[in-house]
Amino acid sequence: MNFKKYVLIFLAVAAFAVLSFFYFAKEAKSPADGRPAVSEEQTIRYAGVEGKTALELLEARYQVEGKDFPGVGKFVIAINGITPDQNHFWALYVNGTQATVGASKYMTKNSDVIEWRLEEIKSE
Repeated sequence: MNFKKYVLIFLAVAAFAVLSFFYFAKEAKSPADGRPAVSEEQTIRYAGVEGKTALELLEARYQVEGKDFPGVGKFVIAINGITPDQNHFWALYVNGTQATVGASKYMTKNSDVIEWRLEEIKSE
């Protein structure tokens, strides 16, 4: 009888440990250095600053991975370690409209609202 009790306690503790691991692994996306966290469900939003590019402002707040394309600028691949799957991408919006230039080329204004959204790649 005592053996069953210990097995049940062990299983309960193991289940708690596994659930805690997954919970904290999800929360670990928030960097320890105080930068804002990013999740797949949210939009990143910040104000423009006269004379700064949208990319400069993004990199000042988040960990950014990108790829340079000559003549176009830097394409954002990941923000705070969140890399979209092959069907999604990080889309740049300025004042609610999708940008027609890359983030490294867009000079912001103080009145701008810059947003990054995870968007689905639509095939037509």
